[in-house]
Amino acid sequence: MPKAKPDPTSCEVLSTSAFKRAARKLKLQEEGIADLIARMKAVGEAFGKPNLHPGLGIRDLGGGIYECRSGLDLRLVFVKDSGTKPPTLYFDMVGNHDAVKKYLKRK
Repeated sequence: MPKAKPDPTSCEVLSTSAFKRAARKLKLQEEGIADLIARMKAVGEAFGKPNLHPGLGIRDLGGGIYECRSGLDLRLVFVKDSGTKPPTLYFDMVGNHDAVKKYLKRK
């Protein structure tokens, strides 16, 4: 069976060391970690295609910074690097709503 070609319009998804530290602090179980990874991949595939991502809860926070939901309480913050084709999404923070507000104050 031939391998499926990657979608050339999908964004590359990378996580920063800050994201990894924040994820470790959450002490998620395996299924929680798997959900984060699946959510990041889904955002990379759907970003820039509004009809594909309404359920992901992607919001533009301004200045090239975006967030998406993972469950009711968890937010993933990522930064879009438009200098690459297709753009690269750097996931930089994971936490609750208050953590996102603190993150944005530092930026």
